[in-house]
Amino acid sequence: MPIVRIDDVTDERLAVYQEVRQTNLTRWSGRFIAEGWRVVERLIASDLEVESVLISERRGEEFGPFFDRLAPEVPVYLVEQKAAEGLVGYNFHAGVLACGKRPGNATLEELVEGRRALLGKPAVAHESQTGGRLVWCPGLNSPENLGTIMRLAAAFGVSGVLVGPGAPDPFSRRVVRTSMGNLFSLQVREVANAVQEIEWLKREAGYQVYATVLSEKAVDLDQVEPAERSLLVFGNEAEGLSEQCRKLADVEMVIPMAEGVDSLNVSHAASICLYHFRGKKTGTQR
Repeated sequence: MPIVRIDDVTDERLAVYQEVRQTNLTRWSGRFIAEGWRVVERLIASDLEVESVLISERRGEEFGPFFDRLAPEVPVYLVEQKAAEGLVGYNFHAGVLACGKRPGNATLEELVEGRRALLGKPAVAHESQTGGRLVWCPGLNSPENLGTIMRLAAAFGVSGVLVGPGAPDPFSRRVVRTSMGNLFSLQVREVANAVQEIEWLKREAGYQVYATVLSEKAVDLDQVEPAERSLLVFGNEAEGLSEQCRKLADVEMVIPMAEGVDSLNVSHAASICLYHFRGKKTGTQR
């Protein structure tokens, strides 16, 4: 783990961290950016590959101990605080960023089996991930909502998340940050053909699809009995679920609310539904 002080922020080695708030150049580079000490720590502890770490000079001693867990060849770039702020394009109060290698797009089989595809490596199995519960977000617009749902998914024992076309990049800096790094424990699949893939999960893997909708015909959530293999669907923030998505559902469900209130933020609704669908063996974390 070489620690390299860099005074020139135009140094090529820092290019991936340039103006990270304004751009998502990592989208097509096979990389992603993790921000903040807790998120970077979780990245280092995960089975994902870390390419480099950037740390401001004022936070170097504070973060030093957990850098011992980095692979020996991973460089840590030490940059003066003001220079770091000029590099990343905002007040760099968190003081640490890391660049990770994106995992491969999980296959449907890997979602079911609880494995993750790593670029250039065999798929990795996780003992706590059985593929019993999955989440599908076919039309979200907000990176914060997607990141929050991923954080909730990890908290309540979901093993994988499917993301629809047009949704935020699941490994964008904002999604990763909002997930608090819990994204790193999930299998993530960006879906190309939603109908075909959800039908495969139902037919070949025995999933029941539960869609959250606003409908008088929908079943109250507290009356829903989760199947052993459940796929929960959360719709677009403004429009909900399309008719195409609703046709794939085995159960349409609604969260009972007080008169005059007809909806919740999608991530709030997800927290209630995922808690209802949680596994009996879910542990507690402080």
